[in-house]
Amino acid sequence: MTADLGRLLINLATAFPVATELVTILIAIVGLIITGRALGDAYAMAISPGRREVTWLGVVGKLLIGGAMVVMPFLLWKSGNTFVLGGTGETTIFAYTKPDVGSSTYCQGINAVVVLFFFFIGVTAIHRGFMVSYQVTAGHRRGMGEAWVFFIAGTVCFFIVDATTLVGNTFGLKIGVDNICQMLDDPGGQP
Repeated sequence: MTADLGRLLINLATAFPVATELVTILIAIVGLIITGRALGDAYAMAISPGRREVTWLGVVGKLLIGGAMVVMPFLLWKSGNTFVLGGTGETTIFAYTKPDVGSSTYCQGINAVVVLFFFFIGVTAIHRGFMVSYQVTAGHRRGMGEAWVFFIAGTVCFFIVDATTLVGNTFGLKIGVDNICQMLDDPGGQP
């Protein structure tokens, strides 16, 4: 019984939605922790006004970052519903297109793996952007430019199908994950 790389990738695709969900939940949990620490810092500053370990601006920044991390799954869901589905359909953030290994064609399975991989990379990059932002508010010598690069790249990766369609339509190129079938010379079946 031999398994080729394509079938291995298709079988691996069942792990990407779970990993993406776990990273998204991790973002929300870390956001709650950051918000709790910010409230603790605000309380410590209120009871001892001479304390200068944290500034009020740092506390407000941590509150904003923690709150953004908590609502990030909802924001991705709403933006996906508005931009991807045109605001007409109802979906959840975890309704990813999992490939049906038994009945989907080889090419559709590879396409789903690529999209699910980019979902995972996008959510991980957004998480990293939040963590860099938190380090900036905690006084580390990092720039917010690095965080914005992670936010933008993560959002583009999360909406990779729409991003490739947008770039392709803008420049008149035929790009996207649908071209994987053409690269594999697969009209929809096994290579």
